[in-house]
Amino acid sequence: MYLFISDLDGTLMNSSMEISERSVSILNKLISRGLNFTIATARSITSCKPLVKNVNLKLPLILMNGIFIYDPVCGEYIVENYLDNKLAENVIIEYEKHGVSPWVFAKDKFGREKIFYKGAVNKCQEIFVNERLKLGDKRFALVDKYPALEGMKIIHINIIEKEKKLNGLYKSISNDVRMCCHYYEDVYNKGFFLMESMSRKATKKNGIIFLREYLDAKKLICFGDNLNDLNMFEAADESYAVDNAHPRLKEAADKIIGSNDEDGVAQCLKKLFS
Repeated sequence: MYLFISDLDGTLMNSSMEISERSVSILNKLISRGLNFTIATARSITSCKPLVKNVNLKLPLILMNGIFIYDPVCGEYIVENYLDNKLAENVIIEYEKHGVSPWVFAKDKFGREKIFYKGAVNKCQEIFVNERLKLGDKRFALVDKYPALEGMKIIHINIIEKEKKLNGLYKSISNDVRMCCHYYEDVYNKGFFLMESMSRKATKKNGIIFLREYLDAKKLICFGDNLNDLNMFEAADESYAVDNAHPRLKEAADKIIGSNDEDGVAQCLKKLFS
């Protein structure tokens, strides 16, 4: 089988943060004809579900840049890559040394997903919180002090800030081989950057390699737009960057297709699967 995997934000989704009706129609027709299609996104299942609800996804989804792989049919995670608790504590300290208060994504001792944060301190952070609250996200927990992490499962630690506030922090922690650090510009809010610290196993690359073996796929075709898709392209047999993609991803791609606002992914799949 051929397996097709697309990033979500900035790739399959347009600038209005939605999958267009035309893309949904094309994808569902192709899936009904046997297209093996799924997504690999930085989003969690909580924020992802409302956005892909109209697409008939049947294959496992790669979530949070490879932290989780989720089976939409049985409604369960089939892969979970958590950050070591002691390492997470050190990461939080390092973030705060550089003047930023991170958001700690975790599962508490009762298995409930939480986002512990000390407030939204810039425009982009406010947008992030408000967007998810509108979608019914109940994970946010505003705190004055981060709780003890013992007994929790740490999903990842991240921050959204201006580049000048994150460069020093990225240099400080990105060489730690015990974890993976993703650092890239926000698709919808230019000038703001996301930095995510997580398990070293948590990459889109590892996610698609797992899915390839799990589904016994002979060929892997990927679509993306941002720097967190670079490692995914490394493991793909064919890689396609949307026209609005980061220049480095365009250089790494086998081919450039129409932009996310032109239904580039769906239109390309229509041609490939004709």
